[in-house]
Amino acid sequence: MTSPRKPTTPAGQPAKAVTYQHTMIFGFIAAMVVFVSTVIFTQAWKSLTALGLSVLYTAITFVVVTAVAALLNWVTRNDTQHENTEFPVLK
Repeated sequence: MTSPRKPTTPAGQPAKAVTYQHTMIFGFIAAMVVFVSTVIFTQAWKSLTALGLSVLYTAITFVVVTAVAALLNWVTRNDTQHENTEFPVLK
């Protein structure tokens, strides 16, 4: 089996940013952690209101975490500060 290729820059170096699909996956994982923990800690199986709030917290977590991860990914993609380094950075 071959492993999937990592995105590379024109110089052949590995890219420092990930795909936006990975930011969605990260947001989903964070939301599932929040959902499980809020259901357990609030005992949401006993009350429909607590279950509804757990779902609301999960949706908010998904949106916020995905947005922050996508923003950080966008900043990383557009970083041109160290693009043309033609000398050794560490000597």
